[in-house]
Amino acid sequence: MTDQTEVQRRFAEWQEAHSRANDRGLDYEEVERLSDIAEALGATLCEVPSQTHADVALKLCAFSNFGEWGLPTVTDAPLFWAEVEAMRRGQPLPIMEAAR
Repeated sequence: MTDQTEVQRRFAEWQEAHSRANDRGLDYEEVERLSDIAEALGATLCEVPSQTHADVALKLCAFSNFGEWGLPTVTDAPLFWAEVEAMRRGQPLPIMEAAR
């Protein structure tokens, strides 16, 4: 198994909870519980610096629920938007602390 970045690890956890929450046959309470877990896991992605451009793409998938939701604001996810801007400018990741 290859080494995963922290974003990749957390995304995998988010995706598992998200998938389970969408399983057919679950009762309402279980769907709500799993959805809350997925939402909390997704929120933790805001706090983790991306190491690669793929990390930024995974954050985009989780934040937007694979394109179903709008993206967080710059105020809610400043690191994510700084990473997007760095990619747009062709700058390397991770963004150093001073650049945030």
